[in-house]
Amino acid sequence: MKLLAYAAVGFSMIAGAAQSAIITADLTPIVNTAQTYSQTITLPTNVTFADVTLGLMLKGDYDLSSEYFNFYIDGTQLLSWNASSPGIFSTTIYPHYDYLLMGSLSISDVQWTSFASDQTLNLSWSNGPNVNAYTTGGLDFVSYTLTGTPSVLAPNTATQQEVPEPLSLALLGLGLAAIGYSRRKKANA
Repeated sequence: MKLLAYAAVGFSMIAGAAQSAIITADLTPIVNTAQTYSQTITLPTNVTFADVTLGLMLKGDYDLSSEYFNFYIDGTQLLSWNASSPGIFSTTIYPHYDYLLMGSLSISDVQWTSFASDQTLNLSWSNGPNVNAYTTGGLDFVSYTLTGTPSVLAPNTATQQEVPEPLSLALLGLGLAAIGYSRRKKANA
């Protein structure tokens, strides 16, 4: 029950503006020491995003400086957290073994445009070599959400077609008429 309360607080911190849309989200249990994760997503071609925010909620063994969490987009490290990182919400569930970390990171529009330029995102995270999977205090996990303000691009339905000029059509018609008249004249002769 306590974890659900933390989750509600965390997701309200992540939710942000009412105009935001979820770009992608994931919840992965931590089951191995020094666990890693990666996923490639394809972005929609008719939508762009601004004001992109990465929201994170971690539960696990993040006590010491050697027990950390890193998050990457397209190979660029965006953050490195542990229980003593400034600017995040951190609470102890079980001393030295289990912590709940929550926070968010704004991604600049320039950096987001660079990430999204090929319409794919390579998302990955890694736990440090001393982050162990403990069952004390419940299941350890990593949950992330990428949100942003969408702008739908109008589909390109107007295809430009060349329209023949009236004089060109008149000349073509006159030429066909002349050919037809000359064939008829030869057939009658």
